[in-house]
Amino acid sequence: MTTVVWFKRDLRTCDHAPLVAAANLGEPVIALYVIEDDYWQQPDTSGRQWCFIQDSLDDLDKQLRKAGNQLAVLRGTVIGALSELKASHAIERVFSHQETGGQWTFERDKEVIKWCSDNQIEFREWNQFGVVRRLKDRDIWDKAWTELMRQPVLEAPGSVPFAGAIQGVAWRGIEPGTTARHQRPAHL
Repeated sequence: MTTVVWFKRDLRTCDHAPLVAAANLGEPVIALYVIEDDYWQQPDTSGRQWCFIQDSLDDLDKQLRKAGNQLAVLRGTVIGALSELKASHAIERVFSHQETGGQWTFERDKEVIKWCSDNQIEFREWNQFGVVRRLKDRDIWDKAWTELMRQPVLEAPGSVPFAGAIQGVAWRGIEPGTTARHQRPAHL
């Protein structure tokens, strides 16, 4: 059984509960980052952010290689990437942190959760901030926040079982969100 650890804004191995949980299963892990062009079209993204992401991907890949794994970077939609991995690696689980972002990422995450459910793939996400999405009762957020803040910092896993190389993209030099003519949108 293969588990995908979907990295979003949390590009590290230390204190990364989804990665630790996947590694502890002792089964193959795909460490995945998806360059989502539609995301980079959003008005709250910038070229500076992408430069930071590229440096963070470099560092994350180095950390994963020390643990016996490597980062797979795909370009497109998350559902498209997961569909490819389902066909090539028979993934059974997707683990990630709950992202705290704008409406676009919130809607994307709901679509990914639905896709996983429709495809009998376990989807599990861990909270990493004080914001709690999809609360039925907003009066209990402080209890969830306090519980989260009292959790110990997790060490990076020493070993992350490798699911095998995946044909990804080189993330250096990419300009996400480019148009068909390969021009940078004005806001990037």
